[in-house]
Amino acid sequence: SVADTDWMIGVVIFAGLLFAWTRMIYGKYIGMLMQSAVNFFTARRVYEESNVVRGRVYLLLNILFFINMGMFANQCATLYGFKIDNVSGFMLFCLFSLAFLAFYMVKTIILKILDFIFETRAFGAYNFNIHLYNKVYGLLLLPLIAVIPFVPDNLSEKLVWVGLALFVLFYIFTLFRGLRICIKNRVSIFYLFFYLCALEILPFLTIYKFLTEYM
Repeated sequence: SVADTDWMIGVVIFAGLLFAWTRMIYGKYIGMLMQSAVNFFTARRVYEESNVVRGRVYLLLNILFFINMGMFANQCATLYGFKIDNVSGFMLFCLFSLAFLAFYMVKTIILKILDFIFETRAFGAYNFNIHLYNKVYGLLLLPLIAVIPFVPDNLSEKLVWVGLALFVLFYIFTLFRGLRICIKNRVSIFYLFFYLCALEILPFLTIYKFLTEYM
């Protein structure tokens, strides 16, 4: 099974407690989050309504997403033999989590700038839906990252592929939701194509090139 599990147990317990506390105190907001993931009009209503408590809940779920995503990436890297010299498993987890955080922060800033330039709220709505699906994906990752370190490698690999399949599925959902938002807001196809090339396709090509060189 995946080695060096002691610190993983601590991180998984922390993530589990964070989710349990959020679920206990703000359960109805998590239910609304799930509804927004499957219902376009619910998502639009939630986006347009400002709510301090909801913002607090979604912040906690964003933190949970980055923790779980960093852990899942670390487990994938460990399973497939990816290492960085003089970097421990815990440090690699931190690097992955910070990398995902930085990526989505940059993406959010760019989308806000696009909203300002083109005088629309379409890109902001799309950004909301990106983080919406991230939150749901982060919740689904929790049981996977809790199990992967403690099962045989052949089963760990299958669970990793389940996690990757879910990522692709939610990514497709996000793109379709974004396309629907842009069509409703009459965003130019040219600008949409430019965005997809710059912020969606290019990062994946960069990650693919990195993985093929170092793994």
